[in-house]
Amino acid sequence: MIIINIILSILASYRLSRMIVAEEGPFSLFDKIRGYIMSKYSPDHWLYNGISCPLCLSFWTSLLFSFYVSPDLYHIPLYWLGIAGAVVLIYRRLE
Repeated sequence: MIIINIILSILASYRLSRMIVAEEGPFSLFDKIRGYIMSKYSPDHWLYNGISCPLCLSFWTSLLFSFYVSPDLYHIPLYWLGIAGAVVLIYRRLE
């Protein structure tokens, strides 16, 4: 069952990061968030880069999902980097 949760976490992290970076979202929510951050910060600010780069954002969304799949706190870094790495592979393959 843990394998299914890991695969679902990889796919969810990919989808969430792509949705936030590249799509309008429900009620233009993601557009509004991106627009606000991009108008408030300069292009060399870490938050500006994080909201405009799907790979950067997927690194942080993977952290959220690693808390879900990890059996204990000790393994969270392993799951975090594993999920983030798999998302990068998906992005490189599909984009």
